[in-house]
Amino acid sequence: MPDAMSEDPPIEKELLRSALLLELEVTERLRPGGAEADWIRLRGRFTEFEDVAWGAFPFLNFVTMLSFLEAGPAGSSEIHFREEDGWYAEDVLRALRYESGELRVDTDYVRGRRMKTTVSITPDGTFLVEAHDRMDGAERWIGRLQGERQATIVQQRSRGTAGPES
Repeated sequence: MPDAMSEDPPIEKELLRSALLLELEVTERLRPGGAEADWIRLRGRFTEFEDVAWGAFPFLNFVTMLSFLEAGPAGSSEIHFREEDGWYAEDVLRALRYESGELRVDTDYVRGRRMKTTVSITPDGTFLVEAHDRMDGAERWIGRLQGERQATIVQQRSRGTAGPES
């Protein structure tokens, strides 16, 4: 185990780097209840079977990290909510289960954030992402792994330089 003086980057950084190397395809989008439903189920697969061994945990971490970062408080969970909070490998480990032949992470409320997200992956690289009350979040999260970039609103600054809108 590395000591406090270690030069190794935080494990969260390594997991992020690994997740961004994955190649995925979505094979099914299901919105039980129709287009206006408040939850979505995405089924897909890793395009390279060899990636499952090293990519399963980074995938689970990446999707749940984005879910956490986009989630906000609901009801009384606001008392536990901190705007400046991060997602850590230990958060995934606390929710990680092996059930019915798949690695699975179920999140409901985590530190005041209403995540309502389930992510699972099987040994053959088939994954399932379910997001309740999150609108199109699951599609956005998988899109990020597939290389889609999110539009950023920029505003002109007084010196003629552009920057992200605050």
